[in-house]
Amino acid sequence: MNDKVLLDTNILVDAIESAGPEPDKAATALGLARQPDVRISTQVLGEFYRAVTNPRRKSPLTHDEATAWIQLWKRFES
Repeated sequence: MNDKVLLDTNILVDAIESAGPEPDKAATALGLARQPDVRISTQVLGEFYRAVTNPRRKSPLTHDEATAWIQLWKRFES
């Protein structure tokens, strides 16, 4: 049986926070994102973009930074 793992927005946001206040949490999330049977929905990619570019965020990503991450995550799109 080939089980797929569907990641949610929080995992993706946590995965890019390696320099943030919780580097262990970021490492765990990044490890999950690197699993071979991971899938990410288009909706989650949109939510990721909105979350990481939000101006209320302490250090929001630029459009180019966020889309670079999305291009990486799209390899796992379901």
